[in-house]
Amino acid sequence: MEFKTRIAGVTYHNEDGTDRQSLLKSCRAGERVELCREPDNPYDKFAISVTNTEGQILGYIPAGDSRLADHIDRGGEIRATVFKVTGGPHFFQRLLGLSVRPYGCVLQIVKGDFNWKAVTPWMDTNRKIDNLIKAAHMAEKSSPLAAIAQYRDAIEQIMAMDAMGTKASAWRTAKYPIDRLSLTLDKQGQKKEALTEITRWRAYRDVVGISDAEQDTVNKRAARLAKATES
Repeated sequence: MEFKTRIAGVTYHNEDGTDRQSLLKSCRAGERVELCREPDNPYDKFAISVTNTEGQILGYIPAGDSRLADHIDRGGEIRATVFKVTGGPHFFQRLLGLSVRPYGCVLQIVKGDFNWKAVTPWMDTNRKIDNLIKAAHMAEKSSPLAAIAQYRDAIEQIMAMDAMGTKASAWRTAKYPIDRLSLTLDKQGQKKEALTEITRWRAYRDVVGISDAEQDTVNKRAARLAKATES
């Protein structure tokens, strides 16, 4: 897949004081640039910076490009080059001292395939976790204690998969089963254990997350459990 996109944030300075406008001014069509993920960026969890070959930031891919971010996170092949530099002063604008448009840049991006041999183990691990969670859900009524053990096992496997690195965790789609685990513990009268599991989940950096509805349910359950365990 091939597409073009403009770089955003081109008028800012970098943390080291370098001026992105000056950097863009020296860019040329066909020049290779690097796309670097910034998953911890406080403004955009899908942030992708664009850097030159010296590692200096030229700007960012427009915010919210989850598909490109996901492709990079999963280790997909990617190649980005400068298609053209836009803006900047023309001869007569410099001569007459007229205001000019800032330098900009259009990138040409080519998304390649994945190394399927490398990612297949992560896909298999995710599938096993997902199946374990489904089995636990099915066992909740007939064997709640077994279901609790299975949910906890699934959580340990989720954490182990995430610990393998960002590429491995990017292939995880299985969700942290905190809603079902805390609910099942609560039904078994294990209120402190349920609250402990929720506290553990809140402290964990869950890259997949849960739905808004589940989060609302878990938060309400936590508040109720906190009151119940205080007495």
